[in-house]
Amino acid sequence: MKLLGWKSLHRGSLRGFIDIEVEVGNGRRLQILECSVHTGPNGPWVALPGKPQLDRDGNIRRKANGKPEYVSVLRWGDAQTRDRFSSAVIKLLREHYPHALDDVAAEAAA
Repeated sequence: MKLLGWKSLHRGSLRGFIDIEVEVGNGRRLQILECSVHTGPNGPWVALPGKPQLDRDGNIRRKANGKPEYVSVLRWGDAQTRDRFSSAVIKLLREHYPHALDDVAAEAAA
């Protein structure tokens, strides 16, 4: 796995967006752009890219709090693979940007 880019953005549980490249076999590689990095009670985790849901008029659907509703465009076949991917991406992020998730460690210690 290779890190292609990182954009820090702190908003709620969101900590930023990471672009990665993964080996898919026979020397072929897949770039996955704009994976969101979040924090939660169990630590940081990574979500595959999504897109806003649209209503029949083409407007973005919003939750009661006004935030857009998102739908997955990619999905792992099982939770174990999803969790391994997420852990590997967090490890990669920490290797290249050691302080990217410093506030997560501070929140856990409090």
